[in-house]
Amino acid sequence: MWFDRIDRFYNTVNNQGGRLWEIDRVVRAVECNNITEAEFEEITGINYQEHINAV
Repeated sequence: MWFDRIDRFYNTVNNQGGRLWEIDRVVRAVECNNITEAEFEEITGINYQEHINAV
C-alpha cells in the first residue's frame, strides 16, 4: 500500500518541474518503516545506504 503511494509521489513531476516528494521524504518513509531499503532503491534508483552515507 505505502509503496505505490510513495512511488507515485516521488515520480510525479509538478507544474514547476520538481517532484511532488523530494528524496528526503522517501528517506523518512524508510526510517518510519513504511517501505524497505530495497523498495527505496526501486523507487529512486539510488542505493539507500550509499545515499545516507553521502549526506
